[in-house]
Amino acid sequence: MKKILLVALLSTFITNAQVREKGSIELQPFAGFSTSKIYTDDLITYKSIVSPYFGVNFEFYFNSKWSVKTGVEFMQMGAKNPRFLNSGWDNIEEQSKETFTNIALPIHATVHFGKKRNIYLNFGPTLTYGVNYKFQDKTIEMTTDINDVKNRFYAGFGVGVGYKYPINETISIAADYQSFIRIPEFIDYGDETHYYFYGNSALNIKAIIKLK
Repeated sequence: MKKILLVALLSTFITNAQVREKGSIELQPFAGFSTSKIYTDDLITYKSIVSPYFGVNFEFYFNSKWSVKTGVEFMQMGAKNPRFLNSGWDNIEEQSKETFTNIALPIHATVHFGKKRNIYLNFGPTLTYGVNYKFQDKTIEMTTDINDVKNRFYAGFGVGVGYKYPINETISIAADYQSFIRIPEFIDYGDETHYYFYGNSALNIKAIIKLK
């Protein structure tokens, strides 16, 4: 009984110690995987690609409830196997694939919920810069790379949620979900104008380390 009570008291102490104050700073390395595809209003649909997703964030606290998150993230966007509606191309093997690797810089506000502030929601703009690009089309034996991309800087909006589990007074482990949508681009086809944009969703495991 004494051991159970001691464990409960230590657990409560560690959890309370994880509640941040004004001026607290956290280092947050993370790794996981993401799915990405292209969305468009044209009569084409795309399949998702699955890619690694990793990076490191920094969290700066204004108080126990609000903070701002930034950092460096490696995000891969792209798609494969475009399908024209009503074309009957439902079972063909992979013919084309596009991958666009980016360095992403989030500038997100984060709100921390719960009595112990162990649930969080982040949202805000994300800036990206393309560092690697590859497009392959087996039907016409065409390959392109980053030198064929005119614009490498893009912006979009990100949102995410997570749950933190305290390990000790300074370290927590979090299950983290992040989503990103790039600002749409518009293309003219004759008399018609169509838009497309990239979307990315990632599931990560994050280590949260209190630096200050």
